[in-house]
Amino acid sequence: MTFRDVRSSVFETHAKGDYQASLDAIDAYRGESDDEQFDLSFWRVCLLSRLGRTDDACAEFSRRMDQGSWWGEGMLQDPDLENLRSHPEWQRLVNASMKRARGAVNVPRSPIDKSPQGDVRATLVAFHGGAERPDMMVDRCASALERGWRVVALHGTAPAAAERFGWPLINCEQVVTQHLEEVGDLVAPIMIGFSQGGGLAGHLAWSGHIASAGVILVAPAMGIRGVPIPNPKLAPVKTYLLVGSDDWALDDSRHAAEALDQSGAPVRLDVRPGMGHDWPFDFDEILQRGMEWILNG
Repeated sequence: MTFRDVRSSVFETHAKGDYQASLDAIDAYRGESDDEQFDLSFWRVCLLSRLGRTDDACAEFSRRMDQGSWWGEGMLQDPDLENLRSHPEWQRLVNASMKRARGAVNVPRSPIDKSPQGDVRATLVAFHGGAERPDMMVDRCASALERGWRVVALHGTAPAAAERFGWPLINCEQVVTQHLEEVGDLVAPIMIGFSQGGGLAGHLAWSGHIASAGVILVAPAMGIRGVPIPNPKLAPVKTYLLVGSDDWALDDSRHAAEALDQSGAPVRLDVRPGMGHDWPFDFDEILQRGMEWILNG
């Protein structure tokens, strides 16, 4: 069993309300890296909270804190944690975690720039999700390098948790522009993003703020910017929307597809049955298909 297997199992059973099955999947997989342990621990706390095992949830959070970790406000507002809000130990841990969050330094971060061997056919400009890092997008898009596509993974600047980052709610355009200036000229840029990064990539492309041949958005979270409204001034950017049928972001993706279609933008909405807020197993094939559609029609 791989981490992707566990993640998909957890998200699928969570969407069905079978929290014990989600927890069992986590407990059966110990994790092979710090990144995996980070996610597994947070999911475990959420599930223990859902199951009413609040003392166990606090103990797990305390263990992570003892290891030097912390979770920021965005993660701590997760609705799965509702049963913990009034627990005295949870309140103490939250205060300690937020103290670490306030001490986190928000400094400029450099993007990761990977080029293929030989000529560059196109460039994927990647936006990671909230509480992630750009190297995660590089891993997801690794197959693009084999096909002659350059991968430029931008770096969020808002600390979201220990060594995890999100995108700022304001001045995000400035952050992205600075990153793109740092990496230089891009051949046929196509923007790709997951969750929070997907929503941001879409808005930057649709508004025309960042020139793009198209966008591939996986489980995009539109956030405070909301879904686009039908507007002939929207840039007619080819948009591939990939979302699960059990994803809380599904309605926004449907509304975005309708608005973009009415504005004259070519749109493909790919709804995956049974998938939650996650990546599909066949993403490499989807990426190739989406890139070829954007570049060649």
